[in-house]
Amino acid sequence: MKKDLSKNLLYAILGVAFLTLTFQLYQFKELAQSLISGSNQSSSKQEVVIKTKNGETRINQEQILKELLPDKKVLPVTWQGIPFKLLEEKIVDLEKLKAYSQRYGQTVSEDDVKIFQKDYNGNIEITPQNSVFIYNVLWAIGFAQKSPILDYELEKYGWDTVKNLAGYYFSFANLGNGSTLPQSGYNYFDFIPLSPDQEALVMKTVSKSAVPSCGNPLWLPDCSCSFAVDALILMSASQGFNDKQIYQAMKDVYPYRYPGLYVRHALWFKLAQNQEWSEVDAEKLVSFELSSAQGVAQVSKALADIINNAEIIK
Repeated sequence: MKKDLSKNLLYAILGVAFLTLTFQLYQFKELAQSLISGSNQSSSKQEVVIKTKNGETRINQEQILKELLPDKKVLPVTWQGIPFKLLEEKIVDLEKLKAYSQRYGQTVSEDDVKIFQKDYNGNIEITPQNSVFIYNVLWAIGFAQKSPILDYELEKYGWDTVKNLAGYYFSFANLGNGSTLPQSGYNYFDFIPLSPDQEALVMKTVSKSAVPSCGNPLWLPDCSCSFAVDALILMSASQGFNDKQIYQAMKDVYPYRYPGLYVRHALWFKLAQNQEWSEVDAEKLVSFELSSAQGVAQVSKALADIINNAEIIK
């Protein structure tokens, strides 16, 4: 006998895409817990067993949250003094960055702000409490850094079109003083040195990858998160990381920006592919196929179909 109540709780997962894309829900762990429990509060029900055509699968709330949203994720990529240069060139205003994060329920700590010290070269650290701040710093880097990605975008669209994508989004967030810079500082600064081989690696990576809030591959950034991930790719390539390591860094940070979507992806991989999150191939996960706006919609439908035909054992 199907337990319709439990199934309804799982159906709550499927409505999260639009919530996360409104940029209004940044209490990440609370949100992720509500996705599993189907309510706005943490649930005492930590586990369900789902029977599908592939057999029985045990879904444990705490395990999913621990895998996707650990208290801190330390990336191997380092800052290399770039945030200080953002301040120095007036690309960002630190107080505006802090205020922007506070709008989404996050408080920027002194430990977070240390990345703006001159020559600071610590690792990128992302948490459920600082993710908006970190993403916005990366956004500024991806926007301002002269790169083969933005050269390609300018060549394809021209500045008159690009300024309505890149420039508008950055000024809309009101994070800096772009009006004093040529073309608002877009594709202007040489913060990140890249060899020809590294540039080729960057373009290979961005041509195959996407973020859920955009319908383009990452080589045509048109939203804040695509610029942020492009920055992460540029920094990783310049520091000698290979493509597999870059894809893994992307896999590590995506759930902090899109917690609901990747809880849902994790459930789809577990139910459809019998894969734990740690087993999911990073390149496949961040691909246009699965992580573009179109890919997210396809995963939503596939998960809905699975749950619709599933039996909740307990």
